[in-house]
Amino acid sequence: MNRAKATVRIETVQTNSVLEVTLREAAREMLSVALRIEADDYLRRAESERDSSNRRLVVGNGLSQERTIQTSVGTLKVRQPRVDDRRQGHTYTSAILPPYIRRTMNIDAMVATLYLHGVSTNRMEDALRSIVGEKFESMSPAVVTRIIERWQHMYREWSERQITKRYVYVWVDGIYTKVRTTNDRPCMLVVIGCDDRGEKELLAVVDGERESELSWTAALTDLKRRGLSAPSLAVGDGALGFWAAVNKVFPTTKHQGCTVHALRNALDKLPKKLQDQAKSMLHDVFNAPTEDDAKKMFAAYRSTFGEKYPKAVATIERRLPMLLTYYQFPASHWKSIRSTNVIESTFATIRRRSNQTNGNASRDAALAMMFTLAKHAEKTWRRIDGFNHIANVLDGIVYADGELKMVA
Repeated sequence: MNRAKATVRIETVQTNSVLEVTLREAAREMLSVALRIEADDYLRRAESERDSSNRRLVVGNGLSQERTIQTSVGTLKVRQPRVDDRRQGHTYTSAILPPYIRRTMNIDAMVATLYLHGVSTNRMEDALRSIVGEKFESMSPAVVTRIIERWQHMYREWSERQITKRYVYVWVDGIYTKVRTTNDRPCMLVVIGCDDRGEKELLAVVDGERESELSWTAALTDLKRRGLSAPSLAVGDGALGFWAAVNKVFPTTKHQGCTVHALRNALDKLPKKLQDQAKSMLHDVFNAPTEDDAKKMFAAYRSTFGEKYPKAVATIERRLPMLLTYYQFPASHWKSIRSTNVIESTFATIRRRSNQTNGNASRDAALAMMFTLAKHAEKTWRRIDGFNHIANVLDGIVYADGELKMVA
């Protein structure tokens, strides 16, 4: 097996492609749900109206042909419910997506508001008004409420599902937003797993406190109750309360600190004029071909900055063994397991857009929002490289500097 090449750089967070795909898929699905609820509400209101043979005068009639709608998040293809209204002088027309409309520039406002801001009924109404315009009053308020309830129901079902697969790696982080569910700064605890085929999957989204051992213990205990066995490695920021919790719930799981978080923390303690130099040296540390090489390169970093900027060195040094755990795993997995990039890229949009939110929101709606965004983003997550090594890791086979060493 070849050693990992030192020329490979630490991966950077790429958000645009994930964000675009997420918003397009979220827009399409939310629009489809809203159209279905709108049509069902119309049918319900006319349910009692019948002809002389006691047949309904207003009935559903399948779906229309696929329509292409141009939006500011890209091209969406949708099929609207068809309604056959035989009452004289009545014709069903969707207020959300009227006939012949081929372009809307505000559907991204609906998606962003519904998922990131619109977790109260009033905000949902504002978001829908951006699409419907003057015809908004023709929509029942039940449409807004039922959209919210649908996502919350999906989240509750998902949160109680049984976990039947084995997961070799998990990535964890606490995501803060400004969508306030209480008077405190809210945090959603996120767990993403890598299964025995190398596929990434969302495992948990729960509210809690990022630095709280108690919050993480509750989240991990619930996952264990539903079938999660101890992963081989957990990847997360060193500041999390997660590490004490995982020692209790899954004591055999090894710890890997996020090298990207560590690098940022170190750079924050240096003057701007020195940050490029320090960043390059730390890249060399975390991309070294062997653990011994990484330690030598860190010694050079410490020699360069330690005297004048001891905090920039200490923040790395005290966690260095935990930051280099990835050397005990297959080299082809390193770029995936030395950072929480999969969580960073998925939730960067929530951090950015939720800054515009004001007012309190329902806890359940906020959780459903985070869950829905993550599940849409999950479709874009790629399989980790070297997935053929996963069986070895799950069987306890030890790697040294990324190469096979011995059977445990």
